[in-house]
Amino acid sequence: MSFVSTIIIPERVHPNFLYVCLQGLIKNSLHKHKIIIVHGDPNKASADDWIVNPDMDRYHFRYRKYRNMGEFLDGNTELLRENNITTVDVTEKATELFAKYKRGEVFPGKTDVQAGVDIAFKVNKGIELAETEWIIPNWDDDFYPSPGWDDCLLYIADRYKRNRAIFISTYVQPLNVGGDLNNMNATTTNIWSDFDHIACNRLTLLTDKNYVTEEEWREFCLRWTKWRMYAEPCGLRDRLHYVPMLYRKEYLEELGPYNYQGNSYELEFDARAGEHRFLKIASQSSFIGHKLHVPM
Repeated sequence: MSFVSTIIIPERVHPNFLYVCLQGLIKNSLHKHKIIIVHGDPNKASADDWIVNPDMDRYHFRYRKYRNMGEFLDGNTELLRENNITTVDVTEKATELFAKYKRGEVFPGKTDVQAGVDIAFKVNKGIELAETEWIIPNWDDDFYPSPGWDDCLLYIADRYKRNRAIFISTYVQPLNVGGDLNNMNATTTNIWSDFDHIACNRLTLLTDKNYVTEEEWREFCLRWTKWRMYAEPCGLRDRLHYVPMLYRKEYLEELGPYNYQGNSYELEFDARAGEHRFLKIASQSSFIGHKLHVPM
């Protein structure tokens, strides 16, 4: 079965994360997805680039500063062109939104622009541009997928094609244990520590260092892959992880855009999906790693 989705990456000032993120999608996707990078910073902050060097004690080493993300993207046009990646600069439109927000015109009496406002705005712009049947609206620049992650989601989506369902991968959060892999605290006594609640379905990746190699990530995913699913109605979560979710475009159109209330925008969106009686289904064989710092 052919499976093409549009993956929307809201980006601000992290070229190093973005580069690794794109490489992960290119290497580990079995299907050819469209990727839209929506970037721009109303505060006009510079973009700091880093490398991850496993031979150094300090795993972060700053080596270049760009004027903005646009400069970094302009220097990687070949990568973008060869991998069906579109970039959209929304600096001007985001600046207009921020000005309205600070005047209390977006939410009456609320003038403090939180980080979530910027992300929600960029995701909404990406959704407007998406033309595929399937959309993953919020793929953060510090996400790294497991090999074949999209085939696993396709398997679930095909199985539940008659349901009003949204599909997610299992979230993997690395935990640095300071060199002692036996030092497992209460939060890691069960490797599937939060799978009783789908919003936080999470595996813990124990590591004794501040980076994870691609080989280690692949071995981890192979070890914990389970061809099972876990489901619950949307709108039940009391905690929040920014796990990317796969939607049909028609469902996103039905639910409407993300709102601009701040860091809880995704929680509100999930509650709205619950009101529309959507089901949320998680894969135990498709993983999304968070802040893996995979050396490239």
